[in-house]
Amino acid sequence: MRKFLLFPITYFCLFLIGCENPLEERLNELEDEVGVQKELINSLIDQIYTQQSIIDSLHNRNREYSDSLYSEIDTLISNQNKTIQLLISSLPSTGEDYIRIDSLQICWGGGFAGISGSYIEFPVVFIEPPKVFITSLVKQDLSGVTNITTTRAKFYSYNDTNYFISYCAMGRWK
Repeated sequence: MRKFLLFPITYFCLFLIGCENPLEERLNELEDEVGVQKELINSLIDQIYTQQSIIDSLHNRNREYSDSLYSEIDTLISNQNKTIQLLISSLPSTGEDYIRIDSLQICWGGGFAGISGSYIEFPVVFIEPPKVFITSLVKQDLSGVTNITTTRAKFYSYNDTNYFISYCAMGRWK
């Protein structure tokens, strides 16, 4: 009986050894496919790193270029502002009874001057006593000016009456 039992067990073992296992074959195919996919993934990751380094490089160059443009624009604006300020400062500045052209100031006005003299205030201050010119509407009037300061001058008429005189004062204001 032992023989009888040994035969089916042997036959069964031979049957199992001789059988192809389709799952084993599929498993090998899947392992090969996984290997190919891993290689593909590694290749894609390498390409991503390469592309990222190119993007980083372009970004850095773009930032450097933008910074240089901003710097140039700031310089241009600064120079333009200086030019505008220079032009503004060289334009005549006027007020009531005076004008300023660069550092020259011209004031004008009038008042009555008699034998005892009278002070007339300039409309704006000079930084040093200006040159003062006077005129009178009276032909025979002899007039004069003394005590010239940065803010006023004393005007005289050498006749007994007070005459209206006009003046023009020119000097530096800055």
